[in-house]
Amino acid sequence: MKNLKKIINKKVDPEDYEKFVNSIHRKMKEESDGRLPTFKECVTAIKRFYRLEMGKVLPKGYKFQETSGNRHTWCRNGVWKINTNRKSDYSSFSGWEDIIHSACHWIEYRKYGSDAKIHNLNSFRMEKRFVEHAYENKWHLGSLVKQTKPKIEISKDAQMIDRLKKNISSWETKMKRAETYIKKYSKKLKYYEKKVAEGVVAKPRPKGYKIESYKKKVESLLKQYPGFSLREDCACEDKIFPIQVYSDELDNIDGEEWCGADHECHTWKQVYNEIVAYIK
Repeated sequence: MKNLKKIINKKVDPEDYEKFVNSIHRKMKEESDGRLPTFKECVTAIKRFYRLEMGKVLPKGYKFQETSGNRHTWCRNGVWKINTNRKSDYSSFSGWEDIIHSACHWIEYRKYGSDAKIHNLNSFRMEKRFVEHAYENKWHLGSLVKQTKPKIEISKDAQMIDRLKKNISSWETKMKRAETYIKKYSKKLKYYEKKVAEGVVAKPRPKGYKIESYKKKVESLLKQYPGFSLREDCACEDKIFPIQVYSDELDNIDGEEWCGADHECHTWKQVYNEIVAYIK
């Protein structure tokens, strides 16, 4: 572990920085014709670098302010001072180079804490990742700039016409629905008015009363009158109907043989009515 720590904390040779980091910065400057990043691009870049390295979003509460002159891009007391075009007699860093370098060191302190050492192996690897990520995603060519859609001016009168047409269509649909319900309830009203006029009073059902299905009614009739039987007349196994009603007791009625095809039913109600008709 101690040997590993020594290797990590050892300062990386300037030649490695020149080969793997500064060479990419030069490419970015050449390809962009020296174009400087905007303030908004720098804010987006810092947030993305943080998420890339830490695996989470930059915590809320950080503020971003633009600065100029010889001031260094850095975060103090939760406020990022961003200089998009730093001019210094002591450093050639400016533009993307300054933003990436400063963001790398700040995130390094957040990630490694007291173990962070400037320009050691961890610092070098992080800055290499950042500059490669920026170059591959063409940040220097303006890929971070959000393209605003051109605003299409629409006449307010035209909008009002469209809105009124929709409202009229909606109310026409409601009116048709209302007419349908008026017809439905008018029929019900006539039925009950006639019922009351004829003096028909519905008997109240006792508690626990259950309406018996026609299928159960048919089953009880077949028990009472064993002379009747049912035969399924369907090739499909899944289907029950049609059903033919047979009767041995009523065979040769009026000198004719009972034919089940003449007593074919398609519902249990039909079966019930068929049997009841001949019982009476």
